[in-house]
Amino acid sequence: GLSSTVIPPRGSKRRLAVVEIASLDAKRRLVLVRRDDKEHLLLLGANGDAVVETSIAAPPQPDVPAETAP
Repeated sequence: GLSSTVIPPRGSKRRLAVVEIASLDAKRRLVLVRRDDKEHLLLLGANGDAVVETSIAAPPQPDVPAETAP
């Protein structure tokens, strides 16, 4: 699986985010992900995954400072 975490360098903006997850039933979920200024709706399930919709214009995001390591 995808278990590694990549943190962008200080001062850079994160390009990828999980916006929302909605369970449809015990085996399927809809996941809305944002990459840059576009959102993509994915259907994830036990029998496979599918892109439902792509290149959805993302609503404007407020400027959030990048996380800093202690």
